[in-house]
Amino acid sequence: MEHLLEDITVIDAATYLAGPGAATILADFGANVIKIEPPGGDGYRSLVGAYPVPYHWLLTSRNKRSLAMDLRSDAGQALMHDLVAKADVLTTNFMRPQLEKYQLTYETLKKVNPRLIFAHISGYGLKGPDADRRAFDVTGWWARSGLMEFIREPDQTPLPMAPGMGDHCTATALFGAVMTGLYRRERTGEGSFVSTSLAANGVWANGMALQGVIAGNNIGTYRQAKGWPNPFSDVYRCSDGDYVVLAVINTAREYPALAGALGCSHWLQDERFASVGSVMKNRPDFHLAMAEAFSKFSFAEVSKLLETAGVTFSRVTPMGDIIEDEQMRANDIVVETDDEGEGYPLTINSPITVAESPKRKPRRAPDVGADSLAVLREVGIEEERIQALLANEDLSMEELKRLWQIGDTNGFHWVSVWDHFYANPLKDRENPCFEGVAAMAGLAASTSNVRVGCLVFCALFRNPGVLAKAGVTIDHLSGGRADVGIGAGWFEEEFRDFGYGFPPLGQRFDQLEEALEIITALWRGESVDFKGKYYTMSEAVCAPKPLGLRLWIGGRGKQRTVALAAKYADGFNMPYVSPEIAADRLSRLQQACEKIGRDPAEIDTSVNLGFYMNSDRQPDIDPNGSLTGSAQQAVDLIGRFQDVGIQGINIAFRPPVDWDNLQVYIEEVMPHFAR
Repeated sequence: MEHLLEDITVIDAATYLAGPGAATILADFGANVIKIEPPGGDGYRSLVGAYPVPYHWLLTSRNKRSLAMDLRSDAGQALMHDLVAKADVLTTNFMRPQLEKYQLTYETLKKVNPRLIFAHISGYGLKGPDADRRAFDVTGWWARSGLMEFIREPDQTPLPMAPGMGDHCTATALFGAVMTGLYRRERTGEGSFVSTSLAANGVWANGMALQGVIAGNNIGTYRQAKGWPNPFSDVYRCSDGDYVVLAVINTAREYPALAGALGCSHWLQDERFASVGSVMKNRPDFHLAMAEAFSKFSFAEVSKLLETAGVTFSRVTPMGDIIEDEQMRANDIVVETDDEGEGYPLTINSPITVAESPKRKPRRAPDVGADSLAVLREVGIEEERIQALLANEDLSMEELKRLWQIGDTNGFHWVSVWDHFYANPLKDRENPCFEGVAAMAGLAASTSNVRVGCLVFCALFRNPGVLAKAGVTIDHLSGGRADVGIGAGWFEEEFRDFGYGFPPLGQRFDQLEEALEIITALWRGESVDFKGKYYTMSEAVCAPKPLGLRLWIGGRGKQRTVALAAKYADGFNMPYVSPEIAADRLSRLQQACEKIGRDPAEIDTSVNLGFYMNSDRQPDIDPNGSLTGSAQQAVDLIGRFQDVGIQGINIAFRPPVDWDNLQVYIEEVMPHFAR
């Protein structure tokens, strides 16, 4: 085997840090780790807020695969049992009520898979009054263990800890527990319940001091009464602002060497400091003397003196210096990833090595649900059931951004969002669906090559002046790459739910035409006075002017849609139509242009096609307007559209995105057609 644990499958059903951290170490050694996330993504992904790089997620979700599923549903719970049946390890930090709610208790899963290693992390342990109490490492590991009380000066408010400090320690302990369980299974053939807690690891980390309490020596209380008890293991400031921490353990032997190194051998003749015993009796004075001595040297100077004298010490290293620390690099503590994406050239290695078993090269953490299809197919879930399980999901923002980047870097001409309040087709109002203007602005900011658009904004959802301003703003944000599509709207449920009523089709087109007249006038730089049946403008001006903004009209209508496109549009898009219907609409567009004296060649044309290439999945939009079958069949269908005069093909995705076949489309279909 190339990697030690490559024949081990791990279901990572934990969240935040300690449990997933243990799964990360398993993945580093080659385990097949399947990260379970809700369809909207693990909450830990967004912990850094507005910072553009989710660095915490990149650290503990590397080398994993993401499966998005809803554990609240019966179908999701049944699927989890199917996964567990073929797994070796499950990691979780769910509390008892959650384990019961999701049918994930050890007693339940042991019946599904008697060889399963069930690895559980709790805050304070599984028994006692706090067994069901929620915890994070700052509460369970840091505050509850006595560490927080000890690491402070007298009367100082206790200090917070470094982010994730206790979680990573606990993750390492859980990794050890998992390996112990696997070893036991190797000997007995049986699975087991292994566990640890934040509190147990915090108390273990503070074990030396706590054992002192047991023996009657409470150094926490002592420190609050008298300060730090040992000046030979304290921190001192150098002249250049760096700090040195000492670790003088054999004080009788090392003290004279330390005094000599600092140029203070006279301390040994001072009755206050002549011996270690006298130093301890006069430690406040000695601490001041030490601080004064260190303040005369830079760190570089004092480090040479201490090295020569054989005194154990370290620089208190700022975090920014760790990444380039030669020692950390030489020992693969900080490692290169070879990742070309944003913010991930290096990562922090897990702290265990086996010389004869190399670790995997770190691989960037996946997007939400990026591996759902592949994982479900690998474990033998039937295709019909897969589609039923994933049918109620919609694209997460992570998936949208991934699609945008693929479009921007693989030769696509443009990328479009849509303007709906609910996912289409409507299956669950709680499925994610992002607002169109904000999504298009995000698309513009996230790309640099493709044109960015929306097919199409519903004219009735916004005042036309507001939509005109939004379009210009996004055009400038993108550097002149914006295309704004406008239509009359059709999705009755979202109209009614969001308070727009649902006007008759004729009225919706009347409002669309008024909106188009206002928007195009504003974009031409005119001062707009307009009084219509639905909208009024009074000397309205849209500044600045557009840079490269283009107007599209979208729809399948034979009459008013075509007429409005001929009068106002730079582009005309037809969603989910066959080549024959597209040919008919192009003919009607040409006739409408001739009536008003416009050259139809001024108007670009395109169609939307659903993307179901190489899939057994049945299109949930018009199959006559979808790419189905092989790459060659896709080439043939696009060629038919090209033959009737269509200039552009927009492939439209419905979840789950088939990333593998999207790559096939890029490599085997797109090269047949000029951009």
